[in-house]
Amino acid sequence: MERIMAVAAPELKYAERLCSYINRKNAFKLLAVPFNNIQELKDYSERHRIELLLADESYLGSYKEEGRDGEDKTLITDIDASVRMYLTSETVTGLREDGAAYGTESMEIFIPKYQPAEGIIRSVLDNAEGIEAVRIVEEMERMVHVISVYSPVARCGKSSFALAYCRELARKNRVLYLNLEEFTGVYELAGGMRSDGLSEAMYLMKQGKLNTAGIRDLTDNISGFDWIRPVNDPDDLRALSGEDYASLINEIIKNSDYEYIVVDMNRYAGQADAVLSISDAVYMPSSGDRLSISKRDAFYEYLKKEKGDEWVKRVNCLELPDPWKTEIKGPYPDILMYGEMGDLVRRLGGV
Repeated sequence: MERIMAVAAPELKYAERLCSYINRKNAFKLLAVPFNNIQELKDYSERHRIELLLADESYLGSYKEEGRDGEDKTLITDIDASVRMYLTSETVTGLREDGAAYGTESMEIFIPKYQPAEGIIRSVLDNAEGIEAVRIVEEMERMVHVISVYSPVARCGKSSFALAYCRELARKNRVLYLNLEEFTGVYELAGGMRSDGLSEAMYLMKQGKLNTAGIRDLTDNISGFDWIRPVNDPDDLRALSGEDYASLINEIIKNSDYEYIVVDMNRYAGQADAVLSISDAVYMPSSGDRLSISKRDAFYEYLKKEKGDEWVKRVNCLELPDPWKTEIKGPYPDILMYGEMGDLVRRLGGV
């Protein structure tokens, strides 16, 4: 039976992204499942054993509120779980050394909500020690780094940078390149072949059938790194959300042996917004002209307003050199390594 960690928060996207991060990091031998409705969580708990419940403190109450149908409303305390912890947006008092705090009336554990996901994981791990119901992973599992490449600036060399970076990383690592653009020229890297690898991967993922063999069948290799062929028809992207892309990346991580996944994107809303949240590094290529700087600054202002300073700090802005122009024959990623782009990615190294 699957071991479950339930994450409940009023903001569904918060719960989804935290669960996505937890599952990708494999911090616990538990499957993290998001909820923003207590009744749905209650129904789920009757079918699945919840080992750990991490819930927003707003769901706590000292009395039962009257429901619309005259019956008592379901409370978070009605959920059957082996271990309970709560996310708090307030400044907690009586902090323990691990950053969590005990409630004043019980041994409930409160963890600051608005902090990097890694901090939440660490607080849960620290407070789960000695609790048999939550088995902490004793050996660190294979680490997979997700690298996002996104920019609000057009024609800034974004895809050339992503390809060159894959080429550099592939010298010592297993690397997968994913291009999520609507219109991409990277088909030519595979001799003009235009089969829909990404569309098929999404279909298999949603059917629960994306396995190791399926991923291997959908990948090609160029210049030492793998890539899944992008969509052929932009209409295929209309039904996909940012969470779909994040879920696909997580499934690839679970069913492959890649050490780096480099994701090349040209759309923020419904694409990069979700992928950036599960990324270890974010690179934003840009140009030095006045309009490009203005676009870059507008993006930073949006991130600061909507996501906070922590997100702004995660984005590494790069002013790229012009792609290398040469008569050297060979695959495009190899050609890039002879110029200034190659020098740049060699300086970056890995995460």
